[in-house]
Amino acid sequence: MATLPSLDELSPEDRASSETRMAELRVQHAKYVEKHPALSQLLNDFMSNCLLHKPDDIFSFANDYFQNLLGQKAGIDTQERVAELAAKTNIVLIGPPGAGKGTQGKRLAASRSLVHVSCGDLLRNACAADTNGSYRLAAAAMSKGDLVSDDTVIPLVENRLDQPDCRQANGFVLDGFPATQQQAQVLQLLLRRKGFKLSACVELCVGEEVSVNRCTQRMTHIPSGRSYHPIFTPPHTDGTDDVTGDDLMRRADDLQQTILRRTVTYEDHTEPLREFYYQEKIFGEVHGDQPVGLVFKDLCSVLRKLGVHRPDTAGRGSDADAASEAGKSAGAGETQHAGGVLAVA
Repeated sequence: MATLPSLDELSPEDRASSETRMAELRVQHAKYVEKHPALSQLLNDFMSNCLLHKPDDIFSFANDYFQNLLGQKAGIDTQERVAELAAKTNIVLIGPPGAGKGTQGKRLAASRSLVHVSCGDLLRNACAADTNGSYRLAAAAMSKGDLVSDDTVIPLVENRLDQPDCRQANGFVLDGFPATQQQAQVLQLLLRRKGFKLSACVELCVGEEVSVNRCTQRMTHIPSGRSYHPIFTPPHTDGTDDVTGDDLMRRADDLQQTILRRTVTYEDHTEPLREFYYQEKIFGEVHGDQPVGLVFKDLCSVLRKLGVHRPDTAGRGSDADAASEAGKSAGAGETQHAGGVLAVA
């Protein structure tokens, strides 16, 4: 491939001509961006993704980036593809340890044909499958109750969201990520690159005592991530998984001192995260210290307040999934909260 000469290698006449041409192009670019402001956002997003991923082959990266953005890989008309992706329901659940993110995430995903993605499960599975020490630091951070580095967790989440089930389903429920405002900003860029958008972020709120009691008593089926609690979600047979019959285990990060550290870590990073999603007007809160069915009812109600409906109940006065889960139990009321919705018991 021929190499273009640098400005220093040009004659004075050619250099002046080149600089004049560049000035003309800058003027044309400014006029075009003024007429098409979306182009500026598109280029800024592309540059942000370049800085995030630091690709060695910028041309291949650009090709993949814009093909994904336009939906050409799926062979679908661009406008139809954009509309299809924008219509998906993508929800983030955050909360301290033991708040019920996994339980409610699985229930919400099942009721709306979404894919449940647990950040904690992704990390634990990666650490368990690690044969060359790549996740040694991540495992150490998790065992102490600290956050895993962005360089480790972000690629895991991005790769999971790129899987066919996430792209073909009605959307996803992402449980436990983002954990910081910076991660939320990165997630926004990643989703925008894929043509997605986030529909809602809901925090499941419980106190430290509840957190510790739930986590130190829960048992988990390690391969699937299914968790049980002797009071709230007991297994059919004590000590065994309902689906496989395998023995249940206690997670290494469910020790009391680790839970206390995880709770402090969560609180240290959550306020900027809440504020970020308040400003996006997609944030809500649910009291998690209730029976599982009532928490789910409140969760569906908060989502409805944020404009996130089940496809078959959109526009109706109440969510059928919430009613069926909570039965005739009296639920919590709701009040408006700046930038989002607060469900109060």
